[in-house]
Amino acid sequence: MKFKIQLLTKIKHKKTYKPLKINFIQLALPLLLVVFVTQASVIQPAIDQQPHIRVATFNVSMDATNYLPNNKIGSGVELIAALKDDRQQIKNIAEIIQRNRPDIILLNEFDYIADPKQGVEIFLKQYLGKSPQGIAAIDYPYYYFAPVNTGVSTPFDLDNNGKKTNNLGDAQGYGHFPGHFGMLVLSKYPIVEDNIRTFQHFLWKDMPNAIVPINPSTKEHWYNEQEWQMLRLSSKSHWDIPINVQGKLVHILASHPTPPVFDGEEDRNGARNHDEIRFWQDYITPNKGNYIYDDQGGKGGLTLDSRFIILGDQNASKDEGAARKEGISNLLASPYINNDMTPASVAGIKNSNSPFAANHTAGWGMQADYVLPSRLGINLQNNGVFWPKKDSPLYRLIETRSASSDHRLVWADLTLTAKDKQAKNIIMVIGDGMGPAYTTGYRYYMDNINTPRVETTIFDELLTGMASTYPVNSQGYVTDSAAAATALSTGYKTYNGAIGVDVNKKPLLTLMERAKQLGKKTGLVVTSQINHATPAAYFSHNESRKNYNEIADSYFDEKINGHFKADLMLGGGSKYFIRPDRDLVSEFKQAGFQYIDDLSKLTSLNKQQSVLGLFAEVGLPWTLDNKNENHLLAMAKAGVRHLENNQGYVLLVEASQIDWAGHSNDIAAAMAEMQDLAETLTWLKNYVENRHDTLLVATADHSTGGLTLGANGDYRWQPEFLKNLSVSPKSISTKLAHQNTAISAQQLTDALGFIITDQEANLFIDRSDEKSIYEQIKLLIDARTNTGWTSSGHTGIDVQVFATGNGAKAFNRHQTNTDIAKQLFLVLEGN
Repeated sequence: MKFKIQLLTKIKHKKTYKPLKINFIQLALPLLLVVFVTQASVIQPAIDQQPHIRVATFNVSMDATNYLPNNKIGSGVELIAALKDDRQQIKNIAEIIQRNRPDIILLNEFDYIADPKQGVEIFLKQYLGKSPQGIAAIDYPYYYFAPVNTGVSTPFDLDNNGKKTNNLGDAQGYGHFPGHFGMLVLSKYPIVEDNIRTFQHFLWKDMPNAIVPINPSTKEHWYNEQEWQMLRLSSKSHWDIPINVQGKLVHILASHPTPPVFDGEEDRNGARNHDEIRFWQDYITPNKGNYIYDDQGGKGGLTLDSRFIILGDQNASKDEGAARKEGISNLLASPYINNDMTPASVAGIKNSNSPFAANHTAGWGMQADYVLPSRLGINLQNNGVFWPKKDSPLYRLIETRSASSDHRLVWADLTLTAKDKQAKNIIMVIGDGMGPAYTTGYRYYMDNINTPRVETTIFDELLTGMASTYPVNSQGYVTDSAAAATALSTGYKTYNGAIGVDVNKKPLLTLMERAKQLGKKTGLVVTSQINHATPAAYFSHNESRKNYNEIADSYFDEKINGHFKADLMLGGGSKYFIRPDRDLVSEFKQAGFQYIDDLSKLTSLNKQQSVLGLFAEVGLPWTLDNKNENHLLAMAKAGVRHLENNQGYVLLVEASQIDWAGHSNDIAAAMAEMQDLAETLTWLKNYVENRHDTLLVATADHSTGGLTLGANGDYRWQPEFLKNLSVSPKSISTKLAHQNTAISAQQLTDALGFIITDQEANLFIDRSDEKSIYEQIKLLIDARTNTGWTSSGHTGIDVQVFATGNGAKAFNRHQTNTDIAKQLFLVLEGN
């Protein structure tokens, strides 16, 4: 056996990793070393352009307490003795690994033994290297293990029980001795030892916004100042182990956060568990891990184009258990992690009455163990939990904790893909409130009744998938625009009414903010006020969508690296930007923006200046009332042309008033707004498909009104009655309300474009105010077209996803709205 051995203090790391370089030397040093990476002479398989690998994590319970009588304190030799004793438990662990045959596996709770000949190598040779059950032996020519914080003595009474010990609760991490509950990574592929990073000594206090445990009795910090200054974040350690899989580098991110129990009301272990999990979230998120330093002197997190796989027993579930759930929830919701499939087993269901039992990974009933690959450069093909059923002959392997472990092996089958050049430009289009009934209705609305077939529309041409829209679990299944837009802009579910913040009202990084950090231009084009819920969630952070003035102020006050978040803003909302207490228009102009309040000026914008265009006090007029080029189309054209540049841009386009028509149950206004959006999408499609650097994605944030095409048991829908309307029903009602004479059948016929009877006109006799006239006009239109509505609010149905251009295939599936954001973040990072 050949070894590569290096002192931990001699490993050099940089923020930008070195090219792959593997050197191996003969074992010739004393075994009082702390890091081991091994290689045996093996023949690597032929290079696969897209290697397929199985990666696993397994808490194996190969720690001292598993080999000692209760209440006995281990000394560190227990695993050595157990390995030499031919223990059945260790044989079962080996058989489980052999049966699942992972290419790379993290073993949690494998006690650290500095001499590999007394620990790791015995396990590799005498257990994994044998096949007593007729299962093929498995060979791991490369492995990595290193010291951990468990059992590392401190001079303090960290658990505040009045007793100072050299281990247990007073150690850097709970353990009987240094190395207790250690970790081991086994690999069939070479480990790039020069670029290994360990974070054993990273101090908890150095994590921004670290959760400091509070003593419930004194209301002061649980740890005194001296203790806080020396306490490490990792209860074991955090490792970044780069592995060369047939020329493709994969970062194995290994850890084992402390259980969030065995404490008191201060929840010190719960706080630490949360922050240990959060460490990886910051490490993989661009610009979030700048505070991180490793044991080798390197700083920062992963580079933007890194493949990674997070492995380990996290001791936390987003659904159950004692952990602070936001830690694991936020990690699982990260746009950089592929969590589309949750590993499951049938036997898990039989083991527990929990509604989440299928996804449990621990015999005591919780999902605790995770294999989380990056979205970039890795396709998740399948995953699962090794949990034999009681009637299986393999049940003997997991029947009790003493049989093997109280955790189950969790695996994922992955394909390493090329990290292709992504689109430079992203155009995100949202039809606010546009459920499938709207796109179907528009198809029939535009149909030529003189042809035998129903013609397709731009929506049919671009359709790629579907998306669910529900908000965070506590809010039920029906979202509002704010929560939906936050999901689409950040990749995180939140509460209804939230603008760019999580359930704890903390700001979330938005797609536009990330684009700005990367040096791209950004813009918004909407037919509502520009500080309405949807655009606000992309450019602002506020606990309530109703805080219109605060949101408007933030557009000027909040900046990214000294730059305004938006280079172009077109829509309505002048009443929020020109107020008695603040004139934001003047401030923007003084800051160098060109300001326009007339749509006709869109064709003469100065490309060298940022743009603020406000064309109405609140929302723009209904499309039916617009006598010129449809305003969404005009603004979208101007926005694209203005933002084009060498670095790329991200543009948000929202057909805001489809939603408003739905809330009003106004089918005539809805179809006109759909037509404006359709014409806009047609222009954008032609623009995108004539270039190779742009991605167009369109969807709805939710559906509004419960629109039905057909009602009251009558099998018909007749949109032709909408074709002769020249102004909106709202405008008709305004005009009629201001006349001094009674509303006649002829007036209504002329206004609506279809014949109104005297009997129908009589319905307006007692209606003289604008609101009641508007309601009656809509009822007439609904009766003629046979349109139905179930609500004046939102509904929880899935919405369609449309896409074309570079990267459009990624949306060819059912997804949730946060998945759309996650994919767009990947596009941003990949170019």
